[in-house]
Amino acid sequence: MTPEREQQLLERISALEQENALPRQKLDLVLRKLFGKSSEALDPAQLELLLGEPPGKAPASPTFGDAPVVEASAASVARPDRKPRRERIPDHLPVVEEVLLPEPVEASPDVWRRIGEERSDQLDYQPAGSSSAA
Repeated sequence: MTPEREQQLLERISALEQENALPRQKLDLVLRKLFGKSSEALDPAQLELLLGEPPGKAPASPTFGDAPVVEASAASVARPDRKPRRERIPDHLPVVEEVLLPEPVEASPDVWRRIGEERSDQLDYQPAGSSSAA
């Protein structure tokens, strides 16, 4: 191999490495966003809870005197009002039912029995068209 050819090959390798660097950086960024530490960040205040009372607060002393015991019941817990759900597909739209049967079942339906079915609802858009009466 001649020195000129070797120099050309080294320059080509360098150019290809530079060209390959940008997609690698993009891939690394996506992987860090997807699997990085940010998804499992821990607040330092959480660690203080494990060690005891936060600084500046006196520990609560348990009292077993005349204080009434208050029990929380499930009925007393306030739940946020839920919004009513909209219908999936409005009733005023036309419905087209399409039944797909395998060819052997269509050939001799008496031999087969139905053991279940799968249903799916799909909303489709058909653009308006024009027609002329002759």
